Amino acid sequence: MTFNMKHVAPVARQTAPSDYHIAEWAALVGTSLARFGTNTVRFFAWLMDTVQFTRMVQVLQQMNDSQLAAIGVKRSEISAYARNLITQNPSES
Repeated sequence: MTFNMKHVAPVARQTAPSDYHIAEWAALVGTSLARFGTNTVRFFAWLMDTVQFTRMVQVLQQMNDSQLAAIGVKRSEISAYARNLITQNPSES
């Protein structure tokens, strides 16, 4: 169902209380859109971190023990090592 603002706006103005200003309505819409945008960005950031972590663990799991030893990681520490690499601040490297 699509809405045409030319038809909806007059009805909204007629049914809105007299002390309800457009600025308040616009602020509510703006806040809702900002929350939606923020949550969307957070979701995609989480998704990218999850994909990166999963791929990193897969690559490290495929390495043999001597390769892991060369980078100072034990097989039991792979998940913690991958998580640390992802959450590490780039300025610390």
